[in-house]
Amino acid sequence: MNIYAKSICKERVKMLKQCFDNVREKHPLVHNITNYVTVNDVANILLACGGSPIMADDSGEVEDITSILTLVR
Repeated sequence: MNIYAKSICKERVKMLKQCFDNVREKHPLVHNITNYVTVNDVANILLACGGSPIMADDSGEVEDITSILTLVR
């Protein structure tokens, strides 16, 4: 790996660390719209990163959920 690639790699690692630190600090409430096969994995990954997942998929809940969210993914 050349010196330019190492520099970019270090910058990306630093940026990723800042992203994780931000999530851990703010504990965002995130509505995930995903399929039933991956719903558990997505929720667990978000929990491991420090977020709080909502996995609701009922169209009747959309207005209530979107009014309290930090992020829709």
